[in-house]
Amino acid sequence: MTAVNRGRYAPSDPPPFPGSAEDAIRYAYAWNQPRPAEGWETDTRRDGFGYLTPNGTRKQLTFADLAEEDEKPDRCKFLRRRLAALPQYLRHHYARKLETLDARDRRAGDRWLINTFERHILSRIDTVNERYSPVGVTPGALLPVREQLLRLLWARKKELKRLAYTLVDIFTSEFIRESNYQLSRTGDPAFAALSGYGRIASLARHLNTPIPGWSAYCKEELEAEDALRIVLRLESPKWWLNRLRRIHARWREHLLIAAGYVQKKSTPYASAPCVSEWHAQKKANTRFLQAMELED
Repeated sequence: MTAVNRGRYAPSDPPPFPGSAEDAIRYAYAWNQPRPAEGWETDTRRDGFGYLTPNGTRKQLTFADLAEEDEKPDRCKFLRRRLAALPQYLRHHYARKLETLDARDRRAGDRWLINTFERHILSRIDTVNERYSPVGVTPGALLPVREQLLRLLWARKKELKRLAYTLVDIFTSEFIRESNYQLSRTGDPAFAALSGYGRIASLARHLNTPIPGWSAYCKEELEAEDALRIVLRLESPKWWLNRLRRIHARWREHLLIAAGYVQKKSTPYASAPCVSEWHAQKKANTRFLQAMELED
C-alpha cells in the first residue's frame, strides 16, 4: 500500500527557544544557521550586573543576591524612631504635633515627618550633635568610658562628676606610663614630659574640646615646664568637671536653639531650662553670701 500525501509535506522542526540548549539542527549550508543578535549577552549563564565600588574594584551582583536583599526600609518608621530617641526636652513639642496629625490622618503625619521634621529640624539637630559628639574612633584607653561619653548629653550632675574622676585616673596612668617609658629609653626628662603631655592631650582631643597648649605642641614650640603645668590641669578632677559641665550646657542649649525653642515669640535670649537654672544659681549664690555675713 502506498502512502498518499495529497500535496502535503511534513512540517520542519521549530527554531530553538531562546535560552534553551544549543541548536542541534543540521542545516544544508553553514550560512543557513541563525546567528546571535548583535548587542545582546550571549552567555545566558551570567545573570545580574556588574558595578564599580567606591574603592575602585569591580563587583558582580547576581539576581539571586538581589532577591536576598532586605525590603526597602520605611523612611517614616525610621523618622519616628529618631524622634523617639531625642531627649525629652527636645521631642515633647514635636511628639505632640505628630500625635495630633496621626489622630487626624496617619499619612498627614508621615508627610510632616518627611517634609518638615527631617528637612528643617532633624538636619540642624544632627549638625549640632556632630559639633559636640566625640570625634573619630574611640582610643583603646578611653574604651571604659565610651558609653558615658556617648551619653554625655543625658548625663546628670553625679554622672558628670563620676566621668570627670574616671578621666583623671585614665590620663594620670597614661602620662606616668608614657613618661616613664620615654625616660628609660632616652634619659631626657624634658622629652619624657613632652611625650607624656602629647599622649594625654591626644586622648583628650577625642572629647572634641580645646586642650591648652595643643597648638604650641603641634608647632614644636611647647616647653617642658609649660607642658607639666598643663598636665596638672588635665589631671585635676575639678578642671574636668567644669569642662564637662560647660560642654553639656552648651550642647543642650544649642540643640534647643536648633530645634526652635529659642525664638522671638517664646524666649528670645535663652531657653527656658537655661533661664530656670540661672535663677536657681542666683538664689544659691545669694544664700551663700548671706550665710557668710559677719555679725557683731
